[in-house]
Amino acid sequence: MKIQIDTDNKTICLEEKVNLGEFFSKLEELFPDLKWREYTLETGIINYWTNPIIINPHIPYPPDSYPWTVYSTGTYNIDVT
Repeated sequence: MKIQIDTDNKTICLEEKVNLGEFFSKLEELFPDLKWREYTLETGIINYWTNPIIINPHIPYPPDSYPWTVYSTGTYNIDVT
């Protein structure tokens, strides 16, 4: 499943047909607290798919380490396979 998320324009673009169950599961992972409801869904060709960010399955952190939190804006290309 290839998803493009544009945080400036608040749009989510899908390149191909997806299973709705898988799609909403990914939205729940990527957008905590139902923030995806603020976005518009677009289908068709994904723009600027030259350098996608690939998200691998979640690996929990050991209890003695802390994850980094990064905040940013812009357009992100995500290949969630």
